[in-house]
Amino acid sequence: MQAQLTTSGAKPKKICLRITGVPTAWSKNETLETLKTFVEDFDAEIQLHSISMFPACFGNTQVAICELDSSAGIVRRVSLTGILYISINVNGRNIILSIDNQFYDLTPLNTPEGEIVADVVAVTGLAGHAFGSWRNRETSQMWLKDFLPEKVKGIRVMTYGYNSHLVGDTVGDRFLEYRKRFIHSLLDVQQGSKNRHIIFIGHSMGGILILQALLQCKNGGQYRRLFDATRGIYFFGTPHDGMDVEPLLSMIKDMSPDASQRAEFVRQLDVRSSFLDTQRDDIMGLWDPTSNIQIVSFYETQNTATVAKTDSGTWARGGKEIEMVRKSSAQLFRSFEHRIPVSANHTDIVKFPSCEDPTFRTVQRYMIDHIKSIGTQPAILNNTVIKDIVDKSAPIRQENIPFLVPYSRNKIFVGQKESREALDHTLGLDDGHRRLAVCGLGGIGKTQAVLDYVYQFQYQKSVFWIHAGSRVTFEKDYRKVARLASLPGHDDSKVDIRPLVRDWLERTESGNWILVLDNADNLIDFFNDSAADNDVDAGLANFIPHGPKGTVLVTTRDEVVALRLCDHKVLAKEAMSRVDAISLFRSLYPRITESHMQHLDDLLKELSYLPLAIAHAASYLCQNRFITLPKYLKRFRSTKRERVALLSKSSLDIRRNPKSSNLETVLTTFIISFQQIEEQSPLAGSLLRVMACINQQGMPVELFELVKRPNSNETVEEALGRLLSFSLLTSDRESEVEMHGLIHLSAQEFLFARQELRSAVETTASLLAQIIPGGDVYENLSVWRKYLPHASTLVDLLEELELNTDDDRSVKGHSSDVPRDLVLDNDSAKKDVVMVTTDFDVIYFRLGSYYLYAGQYLNAERANSRTCDMSTTLYGKDHPSTLTRMANLASTYRNQGRWKEAEELEVRVVETTKRVLELWVWVVETTKRVLGEEHPDTLTSMANLASTYSSQGRWMEAEELGVRVVETRKRVLGEEHPSTVTSMANLASTYRNQGRWKEWRRERGSSAKSILLP
Repeated sequence: MQAQLTTSGAKPKKICLRITGVPTAWSKNETLETLKTFVEDFDAEIQLHSISMFPACFGNTQVAICELDSSAGIVRRVSLTGILYISINVNGRNIILSIDNQFYDLTPLNTPEGEIVADVVAVTGLAGHAFGSWRNRETSQMWLKDFLPEKVKGIRVMTYGYNSHLVGDTVGDRFLEYRKRFIHSLLDVQQGSKNRHIIFIGHSMGGILILQALLQCKNGGQYRRLFDATRGIYFFGTPHDGMDVEPLLSMIKDMSPDASQRAEFVRQLDVRSSFLDTQRDDIMGLWDPTSNIQIVSFYETQNTATVAKTDSGTWARGGKEIEMVRKSSAQLFRSFEHRIPVSANHTDIVKFPSCEDPTFRTVQRYMIDHIKSIGTQPAILNNTVIKDIVDKSAPIRQENIPFLVPYSRNKIFVGQKESREALDHTLGLDDGHRRLAVCGLGGIGKTQAVLDYVYQFQYQKSVFWIHAGSRVTFEKDYRKVARLASLPGHDDSKVDIRPLVRDWLERTESGNWILVLDNADNLIDFFNDSAADNDVDAGLANFIPHGPKGTVLVTTRDEVVALRLCDHKVLAKEAMSRVDAISLFRSLYPRITESHMQHLDDLLKELSYLPLAIAHAASYLCQNRFITLPKYLKRFRSTKRERVALLSKSSLDIRRNPKSSNLETVLTTFIISFQQIEEQSPLAGSLLRVMACINQQGMPVELFELVKRPNSNETVEEALGRLLSFSLLTSDRESEVEMHGLIHLSAQEFLFARQELRSAVETTASLLAQIIPGGDVYENLSVWRKYLPHASTLVDLLEELELNTDDDRSVKGHSSDVPRDLVLDNDSAKKDVVMVTTDFDVIYFRLGSYYLYAGQYLNAERANSRTCDMSTTLYGKDHPSTLTRMANLASTYRNQGRWKEAEELEVRVVETTKRVLELWVWVVETTKRVLGEEHPDTLTSMANLASTYSSQGRWMEAEELGVRVVETRKRVLGEEHPSTVTSMANLASTYRNQGRWKEWRRERGSSAKSILLP
């Protein structure tokens, strides 16, 4: 029940004035006293708490924001003049203050403490006020000033205002003029802090203006640094596809008949706007999926009143309520975009009443994570890297320069220019020893990027390629280098050649060189802290040279290896952009036609733009001429069995390892990572087993806290960190992690190949049975919504495995194409069948209860039927647990209109429940009051049977049962309990169907009253 506040009179409206030019030496008290003394009509009664002061966005002054009653003389005076200049002579110094209420240009809203990581710039919408648009009407809180800086550290917050009024002075500006002024204001504020990042917040048209500015800045020149500095945008109701502007055009025409320019400007925001259509196309090329940008789009879910003419002839927001900006219009539909619904209209979507507002908490959470990630993220290998690189001179052919690279040049390498520039940019142009690690998921294209890079130095520098996947291959390739350099002992297998090669490369006689360590994935191989530096078992990191003329390039799946080997000089290799992925596929499969482009787009999305997966799909199509792209896509999407079969097809790439006997597949490249994970972190291996059995999205960290720890001191956070470092997981928040679908499928295949998938399913069932609450679904709804996808995925996998049979090989959806060398003996002892079935019985029962509550009756029938069978097997047909499950199944039948089946089952449940409970009363007399007809299970069965009678028109029987249920539940549960309220509503419905309106009104009123109680 909401408290209602009463006041003796209307609350006076507060107006904020902005005072600029305040000397930095002035305190709030000095500023306030000066204004009262020198400024005519300044309210002498204003208190110190009504004024806020912040350092100006640029220059060496302060800005004061003063809150006054709208009736104050200075407010009326400023409203008439727009801006008021005050000249004050203080101690012989002439100080010019400006006072306005428009808040045009940039206005600071906080005094940052400590290092400023990013400037947060909030841009208001059409006809919006740069301060008032963000201010809540009820609490007068302006969240950008009053609680964002307090909750998010390391930011400088400011608003940007511009004249976009629709009435009054003429608005002939276009986005071109707005964009120019906005960009130059940003350039001014970035002076002296050119390396500072920018986070934009845009409301409505403010988001369009932000995008217009970024499109201009990306073109280069002096503006380019603003684009590069931008690391995040928070859109609130931004109409990327337009909005309904007809009411605004009617108002403009009525109030300003000659304002054709103003109307033309507003039409640019219409749903039929060619301007926005063009911008939408331009935005698609603004960032690619690998860009280091975070976008959060908030969209409204409530209608907004349009402007309409009142009876007095004025215009106000009192017209028809409409969906001002559609959900689809408020989203960019980019892979790096987070989309958040807000229960507010278009105006109130940015007016948070307090820091406890759920939308503000969402903004706070994203921005805190965002600020933490800024400055710590490695450079991203994509086509947005824009450092100007000094053109290299034409290569001079020198045949005596060693080029020890085992692979041929990849002539169809996509994104060559951007890739090379990114490597150059991250390495830097400094003289001396340089190191760089290219890190990313297996099959992402790390080796190809480095291979293309070193080929440009084929005749300029010595290049040595080392297979660093194991100690054996590392030593073998080092010996090749020693042989090439004619080092002593290079032909003697008893000589440890590794320190000799290192020492030679560190000497000037080796010249300029590049050393490539390819597939340096095993942390243990490189860092063996227990061995001496030159010991045979010493970590391989000890044998990597530091020569002043050398460059070391590392490719690795493990970010920890990358960071330790290259001292945080890491280039993160991410998935290809859509354009590059299409280009790669077409180069590998030239027979694709334009009519199949949509199929290609869909397939690339399924493959997540992973180069290895794209190459394998194209190779398969080339080798199977009768299979078209649409047929391949249909097979891929049809079943898990088909996906596994297609992804398990071998494809030899001579640029990978031409002498390898094991042909690489999409699945095996991930399985290699899984094996390395298990060797380095047993707990991470255990977590991976659980992750394979639940939904790959929104995997809760709290679930993994229940996983049994192997004999080590490793924490769950550390184990998750290892999985993240191998790019097997992603995480946008501390409480959840996600796994890509291809990796998730590969994890299941990994366990199946080792005959461990069944035990993993059993373990996961035990964890979910512990964490998913029993009891009333209504009381645990938030927990249920979190774990429903995971419980559903688990039971689907259970049914695939056919746990009720003894044949582990009867698996639906798994392939036998996994290489046999990956199949290991299963040493794990099988659990007791009853114990395992008990866990699944619990999960099916709780799934059935949730689906019944949610009205998903087909799913409810499937789950309740399954749990009835399990419970009967486990406990017997008369056990209370079995009867409860039967009651749920009967309720499911009833809600499906299957009255006969529902009645038969419910009668059986009621009679059996009474008999069983009477026996319990006899055995345990201390509980006989609870276990009689007042037992909740009995009452539920009686209520369901009453509803069945009612549905069949058997009103007298329905009434008799309904009255008993209502009275008993009132006594046992109380009138306010949801079950009691439901029973009262059902009884009222029975009275209504009999035409007994007096009784209907009584029960209906009682149930409604109970619902309204707090």
